[in-house]
Amino acid sequence: MKLLNIAILLLLIVIIVVLIKYGHTSLETFKELDEIHVHCSYHIGDSILNLRYILHIYDEIKTNKHINYYLKSEYIPQLQDWVENTSIQLRPLEEKPENSFEMWMATNKLPLDNMSFEPFMKQLYFQFKERFNIVKPLDTPENTMYFPDKTLKKRYEELPEKYKNIDVLVINGACRSEQCDNEGYKKQWPEVCRYLHSKYKIATTEKIEDIPCTRDDNLTLKDIAAISTHAKYIVGTHTGPTTGCYNSYALQNVKQWFFLRIPPVQHEYISAHPLRYPNEVMQYL
Repeated sequence: MKLLNIAILLLLIVIIVVLIKYGHTSLETFKELDEIHVHCSYHIGDSILNLRYILHIYDEIKTNKHINYYLKSEYIPQLQDWVENTSIQLRPLEEKPENSFEMWMATNKLPLDNMSFEPFMKQLYFQFKERFNIVKPLDTPENTMYFPDKTLKKRYEELPEKYKNIDVLVINGACRSEQCDNEGYKKQWPEVCRYLHSKYKIATTEKIEDIPCTRDDNLTLKDIAAISTHAKYIVGTHTGPTTGCYNSYALQNVKQWFFLRIPPVQHEYISAHPLRYPNEVMQYL
């Protein structure tokens, strides 16, 4: 009995040493834990991308009791409708535990300026996939970033008619990236939107007088994503509302995307034309 107790004690010591050396989080998987902890330290757009990926692989993780996603408190109300009817809990960032996995794209030190956006996100999700032993592959646009989401179809049907079958969805909100000239963009948006409105059925995400705007009807970020599913063109900055537009329906239906960023971000799966300033789009539409 004494030898057995000694053997058990030695085994426990070995386990403790391994956990201290390699970190107990390296052993975490969605199937082994009752609580999963992930967080995003900054932008709301990152969180939309992250939550949509987690929802995409949700069948692998839904047997767990809790999936805790930590983010800035002011973003939580805007993202609740993305996670309704799931076990994903949105929680304030300050409540995250030490073993929470960071999903803010800049933290993972991937070279966005040197690669296309989709491979960049694929590398980020691969880190997540490895950490939590996710089986679903990152092998197609629909599995990498342009996720199918049947709830967007239902959301689209519930939209007011003025937002259906939009020719041009203009995402003219401020960009949180330092690579954007928000003041320069703001000066040009009124002229550009009025020009587009004279030729097409459009909707904007920030109000321009006499032009339909999602703020007129208090539409959510998910509503904007639903609008994108039937848009012909999307013009805008890389900002929060844009991230919901990366869905399988927009991938199929949007003819051309126009993105504002200096330097430009390249895309692999969509036809995306880079713009330095909004008025440049008037050359193409």
